[in-house]
Amino acid sequence: MEIISYIKFTEPGEKDKLGQLVKECESNLELRSKIAKTFKVNSVDAGVIAARARLMFNNQKQ
Repeated sequence: MEIISYIKFTEPGEKDKLGQLVKECESNLELRSKIAKTFKVNSVDAGVIAARARLMFNNQKQ
């Protein structure tokens, strides 16, 4: 079994805003909290977004 999650950006500038949060935040907990507040999502969804965002933006640096 496999669960596949992805982030779909629906508003202009969301990807840039998320990338900035990834750069600013020292911990995953801090990132989750800021994602929840910034994008008005619940903490479970913020956790999924944080995990995917860390992978997405860290892979772009390489």
